[in-house]
Amino acid sequence: GDSAPAAPNAVLQWHCQLSQPQSQGIDIPFINGARRAAFSTISKATAGKTNVTIRQSHSAGDQHDAIALKARISGCPQASCPDDVVLTSGQDADTAVTTLPITFTPVAVGSYTFTVTLQGNGDTRVFEVHADVCDGGHSNSACKA
Repeated sequence: GDSAPAAPNAVLQWHCQLSQPQSQGIDIPFINGARRAAFSTISKATAGKTNVTIRQSHSAGDQHDAIALKARISGCPQASCPDDVVLTSGQDADTAVTTLPITFTPVAVGSYTFTVTLQGNGDTRVFEVHADVCDGGHSNSACKA
């Protein structure tokens, strides 16, 4: 069936200069907080039901191992990233992050908006990026480094 697009896990604001490609990183937490909150809500809603079978399952981000995600950028052909990212838990899964490098090469002054979608086994994360691009020779209040 049809479903609404996932709400962004985070909205990022970048300020860039037109003169050169920009390299930025998005910090991806090992634990998908939105997914964890959704499962917690489902668990609370079904706790009093007698016709619901509760299964114990391990899901991505709840185990201390690696999570492989496919990365896709949409809405901006001037942005690119690796096709795959592997998140590792390190010593503390609740605070562990992996940085996904994004290369952004604007072709004109203006505002760009794009989404970075990461998908894996039962795990979807969406990051929305707003990039304001200005020419180094012009003053633009939206373009402060």
